[in-house]
Amino acid sequence: MTVGFEPSRSRLFARALLGALAIVVLLPPALVLAGAFLPDAPVVGRFGAFVNSNLALVWLLVVVAAVLAASAVVVARSPFGVAVLALAVLVGAGAGVVTIQVFGFAGEHWAQVSLLRQLTPTPAPGEPDARVTIATVDGEALEAEIWRAPEGAPNASPTGRPAVVFVHGGGFADGDLGMRPHTFRYLADAGYPVVDVSYRLTPPPRWQDAPRDVVCALAWLPTVASLYGIDVGRVAAMGESAGGSLALLAGYGAGTDALPSSCGGDPLRPAAVIAISPAADLEGIWADGTLQIQGRRFPEAYVGGPPAEFPERYEAATPFRLARPDAPPTLIVTGGIDHLVRPARVIGRAERLTSAGVDVRLVVVPYADHGFDGEANGLGAQVLEVIVPAFLAEVLVAS
Repeated sequence: MTVGFEPSRSRLFARALLGALAIVVLLPPALVLAGAFLPDAPVVGRFGAFVNSNLALVWLLVVVAAVLAASAVVVARSPFGVAVLALAVLVGAGAGVVTIQVFGFAGEHWAQVSLLRQLTPTPAPGEPDARVTIATVDGEALEAEIWRAPEGAPNASPTGRPAVVFVHGGGFADGDLGMRPHTFRYLADAGYPVVDVSYRLTPPPRWQDAPRDVVCALAWLPTVASLYGIDVGRVAAMGESAGGSLALLAGYGAGTDALPSSCGGDPLRPAAVIAISPAADLEGIWADGTLQIQGRRFPEAYVGGPPAEFPERYEAATPFRLARPDAPPTLIVTGGIDHLVRPARVIGRAERLTSAGVDVRLVVVPYADHGFDGEANGLGAQVLEVIVPAFLAEVLVAS
């Protein structure tokens, strides 16, 4: 009896161990996929953002879990082993749906994405070519970093290259120069020098100051454009999150009485605007209550209080009041599961701009959360490496 019993007991133990390991391995990808399909679900919804940077890892874990579960079935067939294997197949099917949608989205935009790239180290982007002071306003220095296009890059011309003025994010309270070095590197390599600019941060409320500081940069740039090989007639204003709102404001208001420069001068008018996950619908974001800055609901610290208290400030601090048919062509990109600036807010405002006659191209990146472009090897960043230069080529080069 002992000889016949021990092998059976060993098989049962092996099955239980393999099945338990399979469940443990399956848990992370299952949470990620649950968050991807249910982005508004409490707690679980936040895991969906990992698709952008870890879809390759999801597949790796699913395959490992499936092998473990299949081994459990082979070692000692039982309903438990079959159930674990079925769960692995279900999670794998979910990963397949997400992958098809991501690759389909990339194909629609003539971009290629690589899951393997998510698992490879990110190459160092290098350093900016120069850091300079634009102006000193109320005792605070406004600075810029310059990323030159390398020798032999496209778009060289006798008048200079088309360029990008970039405005960083950070909820109007944080952030600094150099937050998107990989973005700056691929733009510069594509023949678009980047001027990464700073602005005054809150506190105190900066709803007037920050946009005017960006316009100050646009007034300073023509004075040094020849030094950096930039064509001032072909400059795009680009920003992310809070910087996206400021880029829209500066892009639509620079050179008009509605938005003067904080340091004087005659600002250039951007020929294009690019806004990544723009925090532009300030009243809507306040109503959603998705973000706290300095212990207050965003953007109270920036504006000075809630919309009911300062409705005129909220109106003045948003770019939509400046929308007009002759506004520069605008590319707006947002994440499909953005938990801070909800996609509906961005989509609704993009539609408002379109209704005002602005040439707007809206791109919603599937399974991408706020700041998705910060992952240099993330799927969203891979797509942007194609979408952004293609837009710039169309509006700044081909035109």
